[in-house]
Amino acid sequence: MESEPPAAKPPTILDVARRAGVSKSTVSNVIRGIRSITPETQLRVTSAIEELGYRPNILARQMVHQRTTIFGVVVGDLANPFYAEMAKQIERSAAARGYRVMFCNTQGEEAAEIAGLEGLLEQRVAGIIFLAYAGGSTRPRTLLEGRVPAVFVTCSAEWGDVVCADDERGARLATEHLIGLGHERIAYCADPIVEDPTDRARQAGYRQTMGGLALPQWSSTGSGRRTGCCARRPSSRS
Repeated sequence: MESEPPAAKPPTILDVARRAGVSKSTVSNVIRGIRSITPETQLRVTSAIEELGYRPNILARQMVHQRTTIFGVVVGDLANPFYAEMAKQIERSAAARGYRVMFCNTQGEEAAEIAGLEGLLEQRVAGIIFLAYAGGSTRPRTLLEGRVPAVFVTCSAEWGDVVCADDERGARLATEHLIGLGHERIAYCADPIVEDPTDRARQAGYRQTMGGLALPQWSSTGSGRRTGCCARRPSSRS
């Protein structure tokens, strides 16, 4: 029984250079969009690339420069619609600027977060965006500080840039809105997946508003993955 012939090797940049009759550096300059290349040379190179089916080894080139065009994104739970929407917008914005993203889904677990960060560093990501941060260990800071930029979105840490909403004010506005609709029995329902600092800020906004109007307060740690406020209109009966 005859063995199958070995699979053909993918074309290299040297194959393209030979086909186009130019140097390897010229092919590289055409791929990188260097404007000093003449239109005739550029046409020969691009034609050779198309004929050979050449695909640049982007990862190898990035390794030479010790950086990639990949962002790592740490997510608490992609099943959560909030995280899913944020992840989608980050991926879209990154793609528009020539970057790709790698997601690390931690489920709010510190061990998963550490393992994910180590994996992202092995991929030499250009930076890491936290959509969730456990914050219970100094290990993430030790791993990242001084090596790659870290940005915290909707969560925070003192050792990175932070982009987040004013959760306390948001909770006040939400509570005031329900009160304005005539509700008085309003409860705060926490979600276990929400980071503690965010949860505390939201509870503070809720309690400030309810306490300022001497309305009863209820709060729950919650057991599901949904979060929100439950309210009931005051009874019209005396």
